[in-house]
Amino acid sequence: MTTLTPAAGREAYEAVIAAAMSEAELEENIRDACKMLGILRFHVRNSTGTAAGLPDDILIGPGGILWRECKRQGGRATPAQAATGEALRAAGQDWDIWKPSDWLSGRIARELGALAGCRAYTPGGAT
Repeated sequence: MTTLTPAAGREAYEAVIAAAMSEAELEENIRDACKMLGILRFHVRNSTGTAAGLPDDILIGPGGILWRECKRQGGRATPAQAATGEALRAAGQDWDIWKPSDWLSGRIARELGALAGCRAYTPGGAT
């Protein structure tokens, strides 16, 4: 068995970590970051009684509103989720899908930092 380390290539290392991260772990990271940054996060834990396609997270901060669907690495939006995303974008809203690779690349941190009005944000500290 080969053990990957950051020295073996950051992309390969992140791909292994992203594949192992569950949607629940990704959501926990996002929840913690939102708390730290003072972002209001409305999370749909159980979609029973809501219209199909409602995004997992509605995030509100000084920089606006983000509508985000969270997926495992390799996961795809359902047809209802994709249709909702198209409708939100057509209405000028910021809708997208976040996956573990987005957390590892810093994309989620950059978007949450901008939403919170921070110059920069990295997990573990805001500036």
